[in-house]
Amino acid sequence: MAPLVFAQSAVGTNSALDGRREQAVQIARQGRFAEAIEALRALATGTADPRVAYDLATVQQWSGLPQEALHTFAAIGLPAGSLAQSSVPDYVLFAVAQAQRDLKQFEAAEQTARALLARQQGSADATVLLALILADQRRGAEARAVLGPLLMTSQPASLRGWLALGYIARQTNDPFTALRAYSEVLRLEPGQHDAQAAMAAVLRDLGAPFGAAGYSADPGSISLSVRAQQAALMLRWSATVTPPPGSARFAATDRALTQLEALIEEALGAGASASEVLATLRRDHVLALRQRERWADALVAVDALAADNIALPAYVRQAQADSLLALRRPAEARRIYTQLIAGQPRSPVNREAYIGRFYAEVEDEDFEAAFATVDTLAAQGSAWRVNPGTGRVEENNDWLSSQILAGQARNYGDVPGQAWARLSPLAGAAPALGYLRSALAGVAASRGWQRRAETEIKLAASLAPEDRGVRVGLADSALRRRDASAARRISADLLAQSPGDSAVQRLARDIALNDKAEWRVDVAGSRELGDASSSPGGGLTAGSRLRSGPLRELWRAQVALERSTSKPAEGRIVRDRLGAGAVYQGPDLDVELMGWTNSGALRGTGASVDAAWQLSDQWSVYVDAERFARDTPLRALFYGISADAAGAGVQYRWHESRSLLLSARTLHFSDGNRRTAQRLAFSQRVFDAPHFKLTARPEYFASQNSRTAAPYFNPVNDQALTLTLEAEHMIYRRYDRSWVQRVRASVGRYAQAGFATGSMGLVAYEQVYDLDPSLQLRWGIETDRRVYDGKAERKISWFAGATRRF
Repeated sequence: MAPLVFAQSAVGTNSALDGRREQAVQIARQGRFAEAIEALRALATGTADPRVAYDLATVQQWSGLPQEALHTFAAIGLPAGSLAQSSVPDYVLFAVAQAQRDLKQFEAAEQTARALLARQQGSADATVLLALILADQRRGAEARAVLGPLLMTSQPASLRGWLALGYIARQTNDPFTALRAYSEVLRLEPGQHDAQAAMAAVLRDLGAPFGAAGYSADPGSISLSVRAQQAALMLRWSATVTPPPGSARFAATDRALTQLEALIEEALGAGASASEVLATLRRDHVLALRQRERWADALVAVDALAADNIALPAYVRQAQADSLLALRRPAEARRIYTQLIAGQPRSPVNREAYIGRFYAEVEDEDFEAAFATVDTLAAQGSAWRVNPGTGRVEENNDWLSSQILAGQARNYGDVPGQAWARLSPLAGAAPALGYLRSALAGVAASRGWQRRAETEIKLAASLAPEDRGVRVGLADSALRRRDASAARRISADLLAQSPGDSAVQRLARDIALNDKAEWRVDVAGSRELGDASSSPGGGLTAGSRLRSGPLRELWRAQVALERSTSKPAEGRIVRDRLGAGAVYQGPDLDVELMGWTNSGALRGTGASVDAAWQLSDQWSVYVDAERFARDTPLRALFYGISADAAGAGVQYRWHESRSLLLSARTLHFSDGNRRTAQRLAFSQRVFDAPHFKLTARPEYFASQNSRTAAPYFNPVNDQALTLTLEAEHMIYRRYDRSWVQRVRASVGRYAQAGFATGSMGLVAYEQVYDLDPSLQLRWGIETDRRVYDGKAERKISWFAGATRRF
């Protein structure tokens, strides 16, 4: 309602008419607009006095009837000339300009307001009205220019000016100027209702619902929409903070989730008026469930939204895809991530969707696509960027994270050499980055560098001691280094804080597997096709070993049962071995101590010791000694001859793709024969890709025997040079279940003293099927060609085996 005082008309005074007109205006001032309008219309029918029509138009505008006000004003008929020079009272021009503004007739409203301001130079009300009309037309600079002088005047006028400036700022999308303007109003008049309401609205639009609530006169009257924003903000905040040591990981998320569920109940009770807020709350509820790692519940909530035809914005679809991925449904998750990527412009890319799709492609075993996705992400930006807020050049953490992820991708794809080539330079440039050191530790472990992996993960832990991924890496390293007790302590803490985390669950499974007993069974058979009298003959070999769980952490008990048979020229020969002993598995030393009883062709007791000492990540030494050796030829046993054995070897292993082994072994037969053997073997992976490996293995072997005649194959000396190619292909892998096939082919030459040099070769095929980490099945066949005393012998063999942990 305009504060202008009604002017006296130029028409002569009529005391009775004036009294009734003034009475109607007073009724309107009391808010009884319908009654006042009826009274003024009754007066207008009996007089031509324009003051009655002026008052009627003004009261109609006051009552929210701008169209009727303009109609009444137009019916009066204006004199020729400008409004500024007309006899229309100022208060009427003010009401007319307001009506025109309400009806969005901004050009006409501007003309009327300017006419009024021409009459009332410096009028606060006219100045504010014109500024507001200009702001409605998005002419913010002009509006500020009109309003400027008013802000320097006395308090009442200045207060109205600051209110208007706040409106102008909001109309021109300048929220911070709006906050300044309304703050000034509240400084001039604390508790001013319009300023408080506007301040709350601006803060709510800026995503500051707690600030908005602070401007509510009654905390109990905070709107449902503001409280919904508060709950959403609490939810997002809980995802970004690290809980203090000793507190529950999801404590903040659980509080936000409880708040959201209470607000949803309230919104359901509010009916249709709260439908939009209810939809927002339900969407945020999906995000809360995903954040709480209640994956299945999140999917149920998404399905409920879709059933109610509630639109699913990108953040809800992201939560849906994340939940599908966590529930091991990567193909479905991958489709949603792809849709999210397509729905956002390329710059900036949707990082979360790209990362999600990358992991879905990894778990879908589509490494070609996974590499393409992560490389696209890694190609975005550079190591440095300009902060748009400060203009300063700063490190681009997103770029670095993408480079690290691209390196880890190669490790996930079983090509750790490529991963190391990417991550090692990054670690040199950013040596104090905990999660980069952790990633490097994982790759080092894949390359067989356990000490380097341990060093890297401990360094990572010193840089980021509370990082969950680093702590998982610490436990993994402890298991590799045979410190299961340390791994259990870390795992227990992680399970208490993050029981739903997949890496934490995988760690717990690995520890449980480490603590289980193991039973291994192998059976192999062969058939010889040829007439070489010196050949060992076809036969059957079967063996079973049972190893206990840990005893005092590093020791395990072991029992073994073996049977070997062959059928050389002398007939069927059988050897049975029963053994018992212990196995020591330390950080760098493995030792197996066994006692044996032998029966069948030759009875006797025996013992064996096998040890492997890893001097460094590259150097290893192997030694063994055995009384009544297992590799004593069965034909020797048939003739009552046994053998004791000893051996040693040294290996240099560059990494997973290259190694060199030199070994020697000697057997002392009870018939006086001394056999020595030497072996030099090199291994080089010549092709390395996800799901396929090709390895070349050239090898040299030589042996010498001190006796020239023996009832078993006993060349004075012989040599063999072979080249083996082994191709390994991953047929199938889905999480813990995998199916691998291998093809091995060898060609070579064999030279035996006193006989012509001959060709030898082998072709083998095998499959290994891991149903889960506790059960492996394997089987295969092979055919080979060997030479005995100058005669070629062909052999066909098969094998099958299983390993079970329980």
